[in-house]
Amino acid sequence: MEGWELLRYIGKGEQPEGGVGEMKSDFKAGKKSLKARTSIKTEILFCERVWHFLKSGTGRVAIVLPDGILTNSSLQGVRDWLLSRFQLLAVVSLPQEAFQHSGAGVKASIVFLRKRGVDEKPDDNEAIFMAAPANIGYDATGRKTARVTVKDETDDKKLEVHSTDLYDMEVTFEKELRPGTPEKDWQEKTRYVLPDTGVLGQYREFERNPESFFV
Repeated sequence: MEGWELLRYIGKGEQPEGGVGEMKSDFKAGKKSLKARTSIKTEILFCERVWHFLKSGTGRVAIVLPDGILTNSSLQGVRDWLLSRFQLLAVVSLPQEAFQHSGAGVKASIVFLRKRGVDEKPDDNEAIFMAAPANIGYDATGRKTARVTVKDETDDKKLEVHSTDLYDMEVTFEKELRPGTPEKDWQEKTRYVLPDTGVLGQYREFERNPESFFV
């Protein structure tokens, strides 16, 4: 695992040694890191891998990260690394049950980042969009929780709006014959995200007027 900068982040209670273990690209003047670690969580190295993939200055990414990376005091060195190399655009905190239906109970957030330019420095005045949606369309068992409103319905066609805290979606249905029977059932045909609704709409407004706020 040689060559990974994040192998040398400073953890809680650790002291910098300098020399071989120095993270030469660290943005904080005079700050040095430990000698390379022999093990590290894959989600931490994943952040560095993404950084290598992006175009300098303009590359953007959305990453699902365990909240521990964002909040644990022992990982402050990782956050320092992230903020020196990325502009933090937005953090969407997902509810605890977001991935429980798939067997993962870790609390996580979606983090939106932009890769900084080569000589770009962090600015304390950079605006950050933050949101904590409660209804993301399903619960811990996988049961759908979107609020459904029928906008239009005829004998063979129907238009519904499925609303969550993230966004609203228009869904069209048509009645079709059930295989092997003379009966007809509603079959979904199209889905379209309404871009100016929910957290998505609020982020679009934030992009037009970037001032830090929480929704």
